[in-house]
Amino acid sequence: MRRLVLAGFVGVLLAGCGEDPDRAAVRSYLEQVNAVQAASQVALGRADATLKAYAKGTPTDEAELLTAEADILNARDAVAGVRPPGLARDVHARLLHVYELDAGVAVVGAGIVGGGRRREQQAEQDDERGEAHC
Repeated sequence: MRRLVLAGFVGVLLAGCGEDPDRAAVRSYLEQVNAVQAASQVALGRADATLKAYAKGTPTDEAELLTAEADILNARDAVAGVRPPGLARDVHARLLHVYELDAGVAVVGAGIVGGGRRREQQAEQDDERGEAHC
């Protein structure tokens, strides 16, 4: 998904740019970002699979979602370490935002899954004590 977002921005960035130093700087930046993303490919693939399963309603463990969040944020931090040239600053910020949105989905999902589990555990404890619950 991140590559698609980045590819979409590339066209916008490079449109109208001639063969000049600015274009070379943007191209170098994009190559660096692609290399960083390639290094995170396994972890991001795992995170993507976890989020897809969660979105489809497949039972997903809280720990899996928190691991997905950590993997996404680690990749985001690696991409954040690439310094964009002036023409790519907006794209860079937007790309980092995509990572943050993905991580947010994972952490919210983990809270929902974890909260549901805690409510179930509390209900079981209440049942064991003979207490009523809503």
